[in-house]
Amino acid sequence: MRSRTYAYNGIILGILFGMAAGAYTESAPIGVIVAILGSVVCFLIIRFLENLLGRGIDKATDAVANQFAKRGQKSTPQSGNLADRFQASVPSQPTTTQAGTFCTKCGAAVKPGSTFCVKCGAELKKN
Repeated sequence: MRSRTYAYNGIILGILFGMAAGAYTESAPIGVIVAILGSVVCFLIIRFLENLLGRGIDKATDAVANQFAKRGQKSTPQSGNLADRFQASVPSQPTTTQAGTFCTKCGAAVKPGSTFCVKCGAELKKN
């Protein structure tokens, strides 16, 4: 959890507002009242915004962690090469020749109408 807060800067802002109000109205009591109320209001607004942002950050962190957990549950190993990962995610389309049907991933012969290659396990697209 976050322990640092910037809400105390609201007190400084409130004092500055009070000084400006006192100088504008040429009244010290009004400046003091504006400084006190401004400090409280600025403090509360900054705390509210910090809590709001903190909840959003926590939700985003949880969503990213869930995506990484789902990625870790996949059975296919993830290599560092983007082309390999893309190729692994796209089902292989069997190649049909006069001799029969072959897996485009490993080249093994497959029976017509098969869903998966019996040698490498690649999913075969239907023609």
